[in-house]
Amino acid sequence: MATIFQDYEGVSGQKVNLSKSALTFGKKIPSQTQTQIHNILQIQNTGGCAKYLGLPEQFSRSKVDDFQYVVDQVKAQINPWYTQFLSSAGKEVMIKSVLQAKPVFPMSCFLLPKTICDEINSLLSEFWWGRNDGKRKISWVAWNRMCLPKTEGGMGFRNLFAFNKALLGKQAWRILQNPQSLLSRIYKGRYHRSSTFLQSMNTTQASYGWKSIQIGKELLKKGLSTLIGDGKQTNVWSDSWLPVLPPRTIDYISHDPEMKVSELICQRTNSWNDQVLESILVPGDVVLVKQIRLSRFATQDKLRNHQPIEDIRRAWEANEEWHQNIIFKNVRNLGRNIKSSCWEPPPSGWLKCNFDCSFSRDNEYTGIGWIVRDDKGCFIIAGSAMLHGIKSSLDGEAHAFLYALQNVWIKGWRQVWFEGDSLILTKIINSSGCRMEIDSLLIDIRYWMGLLPDCSLERVNRERNQAADILAKKARDEANLSESGAERSTVSAFGFSHRQGLALSFHLLYLEREQCNAHVFSQSPSSPHAIRNTIDRHMCDRLFHSLRRPQVLQQYSLSCILLC
Repeated sequence: MATIFQDYEGVSGQKVNLSKSALTFGKKIPSQTQTQIHNILQIQNTGGCAKYLGLPEQFSRSKVDDFQYVVDQVKAQINPWYTQFLSSAGKEVMIKSVLQAKPVFPMSCFLLPKTICDEINSLLSEFWWGRNDGKRKISWVAWNRMCLPKTEGGMGFRNLFAFNKALLGKQAWRILQNPQSLLSRIYKGRYHRSSTFLQSMNTTQASYGWKSIQIGKELLKKGLSTLIGDGKQTNVWSDSWLPVLPPRTIDYISHDPEMKVSELICQRTNSWNDQVLESILVPGDVVLVKQIRLSRFATQDKLRNHQPIEDIRRAWEANEEWHQNIIFKNVRNLGRNIKSSCWEPPPSGWLKCNFDCSFSRDNEYTGIGWIVRDDKGCFIIAGSAMLHGIKSSLDGEAHAFLYALQNVWIKGWRQVWFEGDSLILTKIINSSGCRMEIDSLLIDIRYWMGLLPDCSLERVNRERNQAADILAKKARDEANLSESGAERSTVSAFGFSHRQGLALSFHLLYLEREQCNAHVFSQSPSSPHAIRNTIDRHMCDRLFHSLRRPQVLQQYSLSCILLC
């Protein structure tokens, strides 16, 4: 230890203050050994009863006594407020932003006893309902109902005990995701040298920090599932890998207990082996397994976190509700007012690719479309496709983005600015997030984005994304009109020639012109929006009719020029 201190001082240039340092010894350390260590390290103080960075240095048998200081801090903060005349809105802000934020730091490291959480809740309830001549007023609504989100009839206050578990679950997830971090290596060397973190067990001699992490780990395991890559690391029977919430294992049928998911996959076609699935799984699980899309670019299986626990969900929702509904309300409204409805060109030398999907649960097919234009707004290429088996709008948007990426890469373009109108997809892509329904698609998307290192993705409003929206809707309409004809394949796609793209560009100019007119005369007693929608539908029909009849394309383009 003395050598470590010297090395640290030599590297960092900082000197350890020995007079302010203290040593803590276990009960089984002899006094003679303690004296020798004091002399070697030249630290004469003995500590262990104070707090370091706001947390107890060591714990006694009574955790309630150890964390009583948290209650005292809340009480000291709340007492001066009784003399002020605060409205209900003012009390709500104080409770959410100040009082319930006090215990967050210790809760992120240790599990606070239920008694401590109840005492804090009692103080908050008394502050909310007020006092009368020094006596507590009647609490007309139970505090657990006050902790429900406002959408469910509550006030959105935090459930402290559930919030505490959620914070510990977050720490457990960090340890699981960063096994090379200092804390992960310390825990592994001390508590689970020959097993993984998820297989680790709690012991009676473990520290209170490790016991708290174990509470978070058990909560985390309820929402963990495996994203199938090559299937070589996932056990068919003992691991949760089905696309359901909450995650569960497969119904066991007497078979090889060590069987891996890779044995259910046909390696030649990278698809599920129907014969093997139907021979070893129950019919309900076979249907679920076939819903999993296998990626060609996934090299290994990956854990993903889905927290289905209701009280934890409510704890996080209540935490975010105030910020979303109050703090950023004016900012969002301002953002809506300043958004432009016209398509904007990319930076000089770049291309812009807009993509969109047209999804409806009532239709068997989903249409997707994409269009590429240069920095001057000139049409380069466009295309659309009809997809079968799309499960949601987000799934359709992800497929549209993947198709757009692949077409751009095939053309040899590298500096491309992508735009879509799905806020959820944009957040997931830009934040490296995940979502169960599109996890395998995200693997493919990130692979193709890696081939386009200069590409970027931005979310725009639907008015700016009209071109791709028109292509997607007409692709879906074409599928619906042809349902009574010959049987379609799973994917049907078509592109546009330069002449057809020219007509599409003229049509978009016309729509932008009509949008501007509608915006200027929006206060008119007439209904310009209804007129514009009627004209838009007529022009869309004319456009796609011309795509099928090239002989009328020139006439249509001329009419668009005259209108614009």
